[in-house]
Amino acid sequence: MSTVRVIQADWHRGIRSWRFWLTMGLAVLLLLFTVVSFGGAPGRPPANEAPFTVNFYVVILAALGGFFVSYWPVFMPLLAVLPMGDSLAVERRRGVDMLMITRIGWPGYLAGKVAGSAVISLAAIAGALVIVVGFSLLYPMKLPHMLAWDITSYHKLASIPYRVRLDSVMGISYPGDVTFMHHFFWRAPGEYVALASAVALWSTTVVATVSVISASWIRPPLALSLTQIVAWT
Repeated sequence: MSTVRVIQADWHRGIRSWRFWLTMGLAVLLLLFTVVSFGGAPGRPPANEAPFTVNFYVVILAALGGFFVSYWPVFMPLLAVLPMGDSLAVERRRGVDMLMITRIGWPGYLAGKVAGSAVISLAAIAGALVIVVGFSLLYPMKLPHMLAWDITSYHKLASIPYRVRLDSVMGISYPGDVTFMHHFFWRAPGEYVALASAVALWSTTVVATVSVISASWIRPPLALSLTQIVAWT
């Protein structure tokens, strides 16, 4: 038995677990709630917004934590750990890992458990993200017109025709609180959103990996530990 076999075993066990589908469902609800709360109903943008201010790109960024309205950064660690974060502790408590360890060694076994948990968590969140991206396609695939970057005073802004101001946004203040690499966003919004999605998935993988590594020093599974804590309190 190799490390790959451990990963395969975790994959087949993980995708059949109710925790995998619960994670995906919760992630979908969480991301969609942020999308609708931020962008309103598709085709009905919030009042007093310039045309195309609410679009596919910004609602995805909002869902992934690009705005303060997002809950994703808060709940992402829980969703990353929920599918199989305590699988190592469960197997150690049940004693089902001894045969594997004797055949491939502790390092190989631990590497397989870490990779297997990361793959399951990544698959659950990636599936949820695909669903949310598909829903977000109902929003316009177009950015509003960007005003010049050097407009820093009301006097300069007032000199611009009203129609231009109505249909445009300030480049330095859009999209909202996203200021990191904002020139990249305006030049290639699709690539910007893809990069943000990749960072979100990478973060999920890192948290899932850390949870399994931590479980190598924690024998009781997460569910059992939480039950004991509640009983003690």
